Amino acid sequence: MMRMRVSLLVFLMTLFALPCHAMTWTIGPGIGFDVYSASGESFLVVAAPSGTDILFGGFRPGLRIGAWDVNLRNQVFTDVSFMSYSGSGLTLHAFSGTFNYAYAFKSGSSPYLTAGIGFANFGGDGSSDTATMFGVGVGGRHRLSHGHGGIRIEARYDRADAPQFVEPINIVGVRFGFDLDLN
Repeated sequence: MMRMRVSLLVFLMTLFALPCHAMTWTIGPGIGFDVYSASGESFLVVAAPSGTDILFGGFRPGLRIGAWDVNLRNQVFTDVSFMSYSGSGLTLHAFSGTFNYAYAFKSGSSPYLTAGIGFANFGGDGSSDTATMFGVGVGGRHRLSHGHGGIRIEARYDRADAPQFVEPINIVGVRFGFDLDLN
C-alpha cells in the first residue's frame, strides 16, 4: 500500500512538473479554522497561523511553498508544518506535509480548484504514528496591484486515515492566506 502511495505521488509530481525558467515561486502562511469529525463527534480548531496542533496530530499544515507557471494558472505547492513540545520529562512532536496542485481559471485574480495528498506524523517519547491524507478544495485569489503576491481564501475537505484510527478523520475548513512572490 505504501509503495502505491509513493508511486502516485511521483506520478503527480511528474505530471504537473513545471519548467524551471517559467515559474513564479511563492511562500505564505495560512490562517483559519477547521472542523474535525469522526465517530459522530466534532471539534472546532481555530489557528493563526494554521498548522500543526498536537491535540489533533497536526493534520493541517500552515506554511505554503509553491510555484505558479508563467501564466499563473497552474500551481504545484506543498503545505508543511512542524511543532515540538518538550518539558517535565515529556516530549511531543507533530510534522505534516502535503503535495498539492491548483488550477486557476484565469491569470491574475481568479477562482481556483485544488487537490492534494500528504501525511502527518505525530507522537512522543519514542513512539510515533503516521496518517495519510488526501483532500480537495475550492478557493479564490486576488493578485495584488504591485504584482509581488496575492491574497487567497480557500474552503477545503481533507480525510486523514491511519491503521491505528478506528475510522478516518474528516477535516473541513476555511483558510485565509497571503502569498509573497519570491522572484
